[in-house]
Amino acid sequence: MANDRSPPRGAGGRVRAERGAALLIALMATVLLSALGSALILVTMTETAITVNYRNAEEARYAAEAGLERVVQDLRAPSDWDHVLAGSMRSGFTEGALSPVLPDGTILGLATVTADLQQETNRTGWGPNTPVWRLYAYGPISALVPGGAINSVNYVAVWVADDPAETDGDPLVDRNDLLTLHAVGYGPLHTRKVVEATLARASGAQGGVRWLSWRELR
Repeated sequence: MANDRSPPRGAGGRVRAERGAALLIALMATVLLSALGSALILVTMTETAITVNYRNAEEARYAAEAGLERVVQDLRAPSDWDHVLAGSMRSGFTEGALSPVLPDGTILGLATVTADLQQETNRTGWGPNTPVWRLYAYGPISALVPGGAINSVNYVAVWVADDPAETDGDPLVDRNDLLTLHAVGYGPLHTRKVVEATLARASGAQGGVRWLSWRELR
């Protein structure tokens, strides 16, 4: 009598069910691993973007601060700052046109930026003592030092105005030997950092100046 080696009744169904369950588990594992991989890629991209943004912001801030330090060299020279406040005297650092192309490819209209800064200042309510901003220095950071010693794509512009605490009613005349400086550093990806400072002419030291305040606005 031949041996009956056929699987027991119902065994084929169980095998198919087990194969189906294994396939389902494999699919679920694949989906889970894909989700984990996508999450890891997203986290990596986010961390990279944060790092790049932080680096750009720091470089833009350094650009603004470097611009302030640069114009101090020019502000030491005049016996008074009235010509600076009147706009008839500018820094020796005025590189390029008044509509430069920024690192992100956008065109910066310095005349428009000056008007916007003035409009914002006019809302402060200082009346006749409201500072009048004058564009004093501007150019790429790489031009601050000749010979290509600075490797940077950042751009900086510096404005000057009379000290708003002065109450003589004439923002084009300096009577207390104080100036307000407004510097903006422009970097890639629309990065912008603003630093404002107050500069004082040091009494008893011909041509000497000193910083009274220095703060980052945004």
